[in-house]
Amino acid sequence: DLLARAVKAKIIQLAIDKYTRKKISIGKAAELARIPIADFMNLLAEQKVNFNYTLESLKEDIETAKKAEKKT
Repeated sequence: DLLARAVKAKIIQLAIDKYTRKKISIGKAAELARIPIADFMNLLAEQKVNFNYTLESLKEDIETAKKAEKKT
């Protein structure tokens, strides 16, 4: 359980790092972190990370949401 939590924390930090370096969109980062986008946004706010939300990010997030919807 401790190892699983440590791995999850590392994955979340990786997602935050990629997002802050503008390598991936917020939707992709949340997907990488395996958490809902709203939770990921809350984490960003808690860590005082600026949102890098562009029109391109919105398009990517819409595509990510469509793919997620098809999986369910």
